Amino acid sequence: MLIRGGIRAAFLLSGFLLLTSTACAASPVSARTDDAAASTSFSRISAEGSVALRYCAGYPPEGTTTMSCSELDRLPSGSLVSMRCWEDTKAPELDGVPLYGPSPRWFYVTEAEGGNFPGGSGYLYSAFVPPSEQVQTEKCSADIIKKFPAIVPRETVTPPISSEISPDPPVVPGAGGNTAASSPNVPTQSGAAASPSSAAPPSPNVEIRVSNLVTSGMNMREDSKPAYLSSEPRNYCCKIAGTEVVSGGVLTASCHVTGERTTNGNDTDPVDDSNAGRFESSRWYFAVNSSGSKGYLSEVWTSAASRGGLGLPIC
Repeated sequence: MLIRGGIRAAFLLSGFLLLTSTACAASPVSARTDDAAASTSFSRISAEGSVALRYCAGYPPEGTTTMSCSELDRLPSGSLVSMRCWEDTKAPELDGVPLYGPSPRWFYVTEAEGGNFPGGSGYLYSAFVPPSEQVQTEKCSADIIKKFPAIVPRETVTPPISSEISPDPPVVPGAGGNTAASSPNVPTQSGAAASPSSAAPPSPNVEIRVSNLVTSGMNMREDSKPAYLSSEPRNYCCKIAGTEVVSGGVLTASCHVTGERTTNGNDTDPVDDSNAGRFESSRWYFAVNSSGSKGYLSEVWTSAASRGGLGLPIC
């Protein structure tokens, strides 16, 4: 399926990432002094939206529906966590290209009070903790994991439990940095509408119709690759086998979340900028197909009448 987004940003950042590649290869340490680390037990996450807290230090294989490296919670930008230890495995990649920088480092962190699972722990990719917020810790061990147990995992395709997560999480002004454990290239999650009013209880399930059309200059055409359900609200990721669907297909949605920006247009060519059918959004529906398979689908790949949230709750 033709999902384009962030291509220009990748080109713009490429030079910056090359300049920092030497630093990224080093073993990251805290950007704080020992005195600063002692003054607080919390580090603040920085991202343009919510980020995943995982059961292990890595991404699950594409199409996985077990608890292998499953998403335990999503933490909005600005969330506070306590850093416990680190683990070096592999940087999140797409087709062999690192998504957020080359560092293999993941942090094992514990959610602070005010989170969905205060006291619960999990792995967070290091890019989402700015250098100024990093606290020097030791390599993860069985004793540390036992002392700070992980949140009980759920299946990868299950939507986030809390209905209190904002569809547009706050962004910390000026936060960022690019040490060995961080990179400024974080997926954008703006664009989704605010949650519906609680005065009118939403319908628990709504049918949505698939529209797998992409721009072709000033015209629209069926994408050569079918749409599909994904185990996470991200592009080029986590395809659930056997869920391919083309225009006209019908799914049943139960809720929606804010995920990565998706567009049916061409971000690298302005030729379709005035195309009335061009659309972009960061809203993703959690839906089920006729075979009972469940997963996420960007609202970009639905008909105009199926967009906008349809009064469904936040997952």
